[in-house]
Amino acid sequence: IGFALIGNRKSDFAPFCLFAAQRIYTPTDGKVNKHTDKINHNLGGAYYYRGEFDKSIEYFQKSLEGKQILYGDNSIEVSMVHNNLGILFDSKAYYNESIEHYRKAYEIKRDILGENDAGLYNILLNIGGYHMEKRNYPTALKYLERAEKIAIAHPSNAEISAGKVYNNLAGIYTNLH
Repeated sequence: IGFALIGNRKSDFAPFCLFAAQRIYTPTDGKVNKHTDKINHNLGGAYYYRGEFDKSIEYFQKSLEGKQILYGDNSIEVSMVHNNLGILFDSKAYYNESIEHYRKAYEIKRDILGENDAGLYNILLNIGGYHMEKRNYPTALKYLERAEKIAIAHPSNAEISAGKVYNNLAGIYTNLH
């Protein structure tokens, strides 16, 4: 129920449900398992949608630790949490922490999936956005053009939108001239 409430933006009630699930799934030895890890990840999302970024970071960091234990340091699951932490630190204007997590997410996914996989699209957009925020337009352009190539190569993937890339590219070109 907690996860469904997050998806419906009913995030005021989501933590209550997720904490109830946590009490049920946490083993007596306190070790991480796939259920408690998923709950920590979902709590991070619930607090993000509530605008409680510090709590969101706390639970995403717990999820990161859990995923590293369960899947190893270089897994798609770990990459996903790094990207989420990058978004959170970006939301708080902690740009150094943000780019650190984006880069880790990118490197892990690139090493697993390859340079042109659709799974890199959102991370490339996030890194490009970071460089736009820092007014480092040539570097932003480099990442957004790579995202554009992925969007063109995967036109049927609903998660990927060339429109997002072109919107960001327009912002760069406006600032370059």
